[in-house]
Order: sequence, then structure tokens, then C-alpha cells
Amino acid sequence: MKEEKLTEVFKITSNLAEKWADNAEANIQEKVDSFLDDAMDEFILRVCGFEVSWGSGRNKYKYWRIDHCNGRSGNSPIGDVINKAVAEKLASMMGAFDTVSASDMNDLKKEAHSEYIKQFKRQVSTMVRNRADKDAAEFVKKEVNNALEGSAKKVRLMLMESAK
Repeated sequence: MKEEKLTEVFKITSNLAEKWADNAEANIQEKVDSFLDDAMDEFILRVCGFEVSWGSGRNKYKYWRIDHCNGRSGNSPIGDVINKAVAEKLASMMGAFDTVSASDMNDLKKEAHSEYIKQFKRQVSTMVRNRADKDAAEFVKKEVNNALEGSAKKVRLMLMESAK
């Protein structure tokens, strides 16, 4: 009876081992395919110039941003797309100047010159104020401190004489 049970267990085990061996390659291939499917999105995004980042604090979630090393410098597909979009936007913005009339352009030049003079005067005033602050501090350090030191000596002498 024990031999029959052992033989039965052996047959079941052998059948399972044979089925696993027969399906091992397919099982392994299925697991590899599943892994690659899961990783493919991340792989494609990385190749395109994105990097994964993780939030912190309460926002501990995964998000994608442009890779700071390659993506923004145009060394990746997303960098190329961004550079092209920026170039197109700048071109369209610059194209707006073509529609400005000569009269408007002259007015803009006059306004720009007026603003330049205003800002120049403001900067000169600021620089003069800064220089005056520096010179005043130096004057106080040299002259006023010396004068105050002399006054302090006189007061100490007077106090010492009155204490006698």
C-alpha cells in the first residue's frame, strides 16, 4: 500500500516536473515579456530625454520631467522638440516687429531713449548715495570717533577730580 502511494506521488511529481520543463521556456519568455512591457514606457521616456522624479513629503508620487543634463540642451528627442518650439515662438514674436509702422518704431525708439536716460539718472543717484554712505562712515570712523574719544577722556578726568 505504501509503495502504491509513493508510486502515485512520484507519478504526480514527475508529471508536474515534465509540464514545468515543457513550459519553462514559454514561462520564462512570458515573464521577460511582462517585465519588458512594464519597463518599456519608462525606457522610451528616458531615451526621449525625460527623467523620473519622486515627490517628497505628502506628495510621494512618481512624475516625469525633462532630464536636466540632456533634455534641455537638445541632446535628446525632447530637447530637439523644445528647441524647435522655442525657435518657432521666437520667430513668430520677431515677426510681429515687421508689422510695426515706421512712425510707431520712431515713437518706440524715443520712448526707449527716454527710459534709458531715466534709468541712467536713477543709477547715478544710487551710486552717488552709496559713495556718500561710504565716505560718511569713513568720516565718522576717523574724525567723530577721535573727537568723541577726546570728549570721553575729559569727562572721565572731570569725574575722577570730582570724586576726590
